[in-house]
Amino acid sequence: MLNQSELSSISKGEEIDHFLLVKKCELRLTKAGKEFLSLELGDKSISCASNLWDDVAGFKSIKSSLAAGDVVK
Repeated sequence: MLNQSELSSISKGEEIDHFLLVKKCELRLTKAGKEFLSLELGDKSISCASNLWDDVAGFKSIKSSLAAGDVVK
């Protein structure tokens, strides 16, 4: 069993190194036509919205393999 604090106990701006469930993963486009992933990540206590932009190293392989139900760190 993992010994990590729940997301709901994390303070704003605090860095985390957690395993999180991908609850939603959608490929979207910016107004400029660039791709990004719109994500909802969470644990049993809370969920939060996140974006993964196309300038992140490995974006192409991530976008083709990441799906709701996956666990990420």
